[in-house]
Amino acid sequence: MDYSRNWLFISDIEQQKLADIKLLIVGCGIGGVVAEVALRTGIRHITIADGDTIEASNLNRQNFTTKDLGTNKAQAIGQRLTNIDDTVNVNVIPMYLRGNELNELIPSHDFVVNTIDFDAPEFPLVHKICEKHGKTEIFPINLGFGSGMTILDNTTPGWLEHYQVDEHTAVKEAILQHLLHSGKMKDYLVNSASQYYQSQVDYDSQLSISSSISASMVVGAMISMIKGESVPKFPHFQYVDVMAPKII
Repeated sequence: MDYSRNWLFISDIEQQKLADIKLLIVGCGIGGVVAEVALRTGIRHITIADGDTIEASNLNRQNFTTKDLGTNKAQAIGQRLTNIDDTVNVNVIPMYLRGNELNELIPSHDFVVNTIDFDAPEFPLVHKICEKHGKTEIFPINLGFGSGMTILDNTTPGWLEHYQVDEHTAVKEAILQHLLHSGKMKDYLVNSASQYYQSQVDYDSQLSISSSISASMVVGAMISMIKGESVPKFPHFQYVDVMAPKII
């Protein structure tokens, strides 16, 4: 791929650093959008893993088309990436990663994008393995018309440790309460919380706008780190919302 149009914002040296990054994306919902932005920006070694099958309800926010329905998410994203650039080094793992696979894969990658479902015990396990091997975990979360993101490594607390919960199933609620009570969320998000908790719907409301912002924040964070810039880390979150634009 020709990355010459990146020249003003990403130097040749930084472009090479991006090309050398080994990126592991666990989960191809938001992760599939991250994968495409990463490739188009200059990351050339991407491992993607997901055991889920594409459904029509995924199409409003995930990187799939109607032709992909019924197929494996990781395989569909792998094909999408090679359609963009057939020289990309993409490793497709069409399965949910468990402890053994995470222990095997994480040490050979530089960054891990964690989009594992909160109800899976592997969600907090990612940090434990990253901490052990000195790797960086990036966690994005869709938030209405915006996104939150945080970064964990061997200098940060883990999910269970920080939120002082014993079960991985309690982490989602802890994160949401952390964000909602931060005083930084837009009013519409705070006001929608009660409706969310009272609803009988067994799935979250998520928008394409948010997925796109999440992907941009994740790749932007990796660029900041390879530039040697300081980035906020867990328990601090970065938060971007298109309903809160800055007027110049």
